[in-house]
This record gives sequence, structure tokens and C-alpha cells, in this order.
Amino acid sequence: MLARLAGFVKEIRQRPTPPKLPESALLEAELQALEMFRLDMAEIELRGQELEETHARLDAALHTMPHGLIMLDADLRVVLCNRRLRALFGFDPDIVRPGATLAQVITHSVALGNHPGCSPAEALAATRSRLAHGVACAFEQHLADRRLLSVHWEPMPDGGWVCTYEDITARVAATERAAHLARHDSITGLPNRAALIEAMQTAWQKRRGCGFNLLCLEIERFQDLCDTAGHATGDELLRRIGERLGACVRQTDIVAHLRGAGFAILQLAPANPDLAARLAKRVADAVHAPLRVNGRSLLPTARIGIATRDIDLDEPATAAEEAVAEVLRNASLALTRAGQDGAARVLLYAPDMDRRAQARHALEMDLRAALSAGQLSLYYQPLVSVSRHCVTGFEALLRWKHPERGFVSPGVFVPLAEELGLIGEIGAWALRTACTQAAKWPQKVKVAVNLSPLQFLPGPGPGLETVVANALARSGLDPLRLELEITESLRLMDDERTKSTLHALRELGAGIALDDFGTGYSSLSYLRSFPFDKLKIDQSFVRGLPETESEAIVRAISALGASLGIATVAEGIETPTQLATLVAEGCDIMQGYLFGKPCPNDDVPAALVSALAPLSV
Repeated sequence: MLARLAGFVKEIRQRPTPPKLPESALLEAELQALEMFRLDMAEIELRGQELEETHARLDAALHTMPHGLIMLDADLRVVLCNRRLRALFGFDPDIVRPGATLAQVITHSVALGNHPGCSPAEALAATRSRLAHGVACAFEQHLADRRLLSVHWEPMPDGGWVCTYEDITARVAATERAAHLARHDSITGLPNRAALIEAMQTAWQKRRGCGFNLLCLEIERFQDLCDTAGHATGDELLRRIGERLGACVRQTDIVAHLRGAGFAILQLAPANPDLAARLAKRVADAVHAPLRVNGRSLLPTARIGIATRDIDLDEPATAAEEAVAEVLRNASLALTRAGQDGAARVLLYAPDMDRRAQARHALEMDLRAALSAGQLSLYYQPLVSVSRHCVTGFEALLRWKHPERGFVSPGVFVPLAEELGLIGEIGAWALRTACTQAAKWPQKVKVAVNLSPLQFLPGPGPGLETVVANALARSGLDPLRLELEITESLRLMDDERTKSTLHALRELGAGIALDDFGTGYSSLSYLRSFPFDKLKIDQSFVRGLPETESEAIVRAISALGASLGIATVAEGIETPTQLATLVAEGCDIMQGYLFGKPCPNDDVPAALVSALAPLSV
């Protein structure tokens, strides 16, 4: 640089000098030239620094970018590659470096296992084949360790290539997971309603399987279980039920979890009610088997509705949505009908169910208005003590006299009231009415009122203890004359809140009786959980008397009650033979048509006398 500056100064001095140019002017010109040279050199130095900074930034960006990048020249030699590319493939930087050939890179990559099932020659041939087209391309590359790369190759004007590689394993897995969750239930992992409908519509459009056999089933009292045992136990029960259903079907069948405690099983096969019924039998047997969930012994039950439909080849594929909706609606109607009005718990859809569904809806509307319309009343059936030869009390039985239908069976409207959430209001009315009417009976005659398990659940109104206390206070009935009857149920005695409520009712002075004893899933555990005042032997055992098996059951229950100091009540007595057998087995308190049918409150005085007639025979 110094030599260049000296030469520049010498050149200036050797230029011809104008005749009259003073020495000072010449010196000034030399200084200006030197300043210009200094400025030029400073600019060159500044540009060099800027270029170095730019190169550093580009190098940092290249090696920190999330994508792997490799650049090849027109001869398919490496111009540059970043650290991310070496990390993705595990490349040795001493092998994959500027100047390396594509063949060297591919051979090294194959040796590392990045091209499963390919030899170096095959992998190289496949790569050259893509490059030979000279156009941009995009594809996915699977690595041996199950990672998935998204690859983009872009040609450069000079004939080279810029290739980028992105690891999309996590993104694809998340997308697949989201798609799975959109079509599967998060609790059971089974296909959901959307997936079931999609499978049915696809089968219709492709005419595959020739038809549908669809089972819809619902686990009974599931919400009661969740309310008492918690939703974690309910979720685990659903998972276990889903596993049981899966074990009942073929690989081509679809088991879906629809909502809550509802499931569906789809057979893609020609419509065949017998085939569907056999499957329903296997399903019912599997579901009803006992199991333990979170330390609780459960005996689940289910209702099953069946609908079948052939795929008519003359119907257009566009009719799939309507056809699928029809099958689902029919199976749902059969499910709703199953177990109602004495129907079987497994029911095949019949066309008249549409009419019945409309009638049920009308009944629901009428029941909502029945209480305020004064259509509900209480009838009383006597309970007779054989040893004391007297009527000890009456059981209050709910009756609904519809203005058009006449008397509606309690077996129809009581479950409906529970389903509609009306049982709390109706139950409170029954308690108030029974206490008020019984307060006018003879002082030693008690009244027994049935409680629905749903009345023990917390709600927006006053709790059961408050309802009972208010009924006693308003009527003036001695609490010792009130008996509250509860039935065995899956959810009742395992709940601490329920036990606390029962003890609170006992502290009010009311007696507690266990109704329908012997029919529940854990009768003995009930007796261990709460000290009942009475056991009511279910009428199904009384009805079978004097058969040996029924007699043995009655004898065992009577002995159990005697040993625990609990009175036993036999209900459903209709014949003197049944009465004699029960007396012989140690039962003392009797109830049934033999002593009197349920009667209105006005007939209670007459029933106090007539109920004793069978004891005089």
C-alpha cells in the first residue's frame, strides 16, 4: 500500500506544470489527491468489514435454521451444508463437506441407515432420477428410526440445486392425533358417533356388506354411579364395558361409544334380525357379568335396541345420509322402548315404535302437569301383624288418574318422573300428604312412604332431611309413626352422603325399611352399612310359595332378620297357603291382596277392620 502511495505522489510531481502555477498550488493539489486516496481506502476497508459481518450473519442463519440445507453445484458437488442437515442424518462433517460428490454423500447416508432397504447404488439412482427432470420437487422421506422428513429440491439457474429437509415427525403425529380424537372417544378410545355414521355412509355408497345390523345399548343407572362414586369410576366402567363389547364382535364389526353410557355395535352384513339377536345375547351376557372398579363391586346392566336395514341397490348412493339417520333413529327408538311397560331388555325395532314414541312424549307432557292439576293421589295398603292380630300401618302408594287414560301404572310414570327430574317434587308432595292424612288415623297406626334413590341426590331445592322434617312439622305426625322405605340400588349404600342422610332421618325419629330385600346386587353389604328397622321380603319369593326353593329363601331371610334383631315383612301375599307358610317360617308382618288392596284415604277406617279377616280363618 505504501509503494502504491509513493508511486501516486511521484506521478503527480512528474506531470507538466503550467508555466505560471505557483508552488503552493502544486502542494495543494497533492494534498487533495492524498485525501481522496485516503477516503477511497477507508471506504474499501468499511465495505470489507460490512462484507465480513454479512458473511457472519449468513453463516449464523445457515447453521441455526430449523431446516437442514445442502447446496450442490452443476457437477453435483457439495457447495455448502448446515449443521442441522448433519444432525438430521447423522453425517460426519469430514465426509459431507464442501467439495464432496453426491455419490459420496449418498454412500455415507446409506451406511448410516438413512435409506432402509436400499443399497448405495439404488439410493443414488433414485436421487439422480429425481434430479434429471430439472424441476422443483417435494416428497417425504422415512428414516430407519421412524422419523419423517419433508424434502424440497429447487434447481438454481447455474444448474445446481438447493435442497432443504424438515423433520415433520411431531407435526404429523399431532395432526394424526387430532384426527383420531375427532373420530374417537377420549375415554374409551372407541370410534365415536361421527366415525360410526361415516362408516355407515361409506358402506352405503360403496354397497359394501349389503346392509346394516345396528345395536344401540345403554348402561343403566350410570349417572347414579357417577354421582356417588365419582366420574373417575364411571370412566373406568365405560372403558371396561368397551373392552367387553370388543371381545364379543368380529374384526369387521365396529364398536362405538356414542355419549354418556351409550354404545353402538355395527355389523356390515345383510339385514338379519336373528344374527343381530345372537350378538345382543352375547353382549348382554358380557355386560352383566360382575366386575370390580376402583375397589367397588358392580353388577352393570344394559338395555339394547336393534335395527336392521338392507342396502337397496336401486337407491342412489346420495341417499346414504337419510338411510343412516333412519337406522340410527330406529335403533334408538328400540333402545328407549326396551324395558318399558314390561318389554324385554333386548328389543328389535318395529314400525309401531314411532307411534309409541309420540305417545310417550305426550305422556311426558301430561305428567309434568299432573301434580299441579291435582291428578296425583295416595292409596294405602294395610300391613298386618299376625302375632298381635292388628293392623300396624299402611304403605302409601302413589297413583295417577289421567283424565283421558284413566289410572296410569306406577311402573310407567314413576320411572318417567325420575327420568324427567320430577321425582323430587312429587316425592315431597307424597311425604306431606301421607303425613297429613296419617296424623288423623288411630295413634298406633304407622304410615310407610317409599323414597326414590334420586331423592338422596343434592339438588336446587331443600335436601331430603329438610323435606321430611317439614312434612312432620306441618302435619303434627309423631315421627315414630313414619317409616321410610328405600330399595336396593347400585349407588345407594356405598355413598357416605347417603349414609349420613339415613342417619339424620333416623335421628328425626323415622324408621328405615329396606324394600325388595334379596333382589339387589349386595343385600348383605347393605345390612352391614346401615342398621335397618325392617326387611321387606320381595314378593317374587312370596309368589313362589310353597315351592321348596322360595320357602328356603324366605326361611333364610327370616332367620337373618331375627339374628340381627330386624323385623321382616312379607309382601305380595294372595293366598291362605302363602300366609300359613310364612307364619311357619317366622314372619310376623304381612302385606298383600289377601289382607286388602290399596285404597283411598277415606277407606282406611274400613280397611283397619277388613284387613284382619284372613287371620280369623
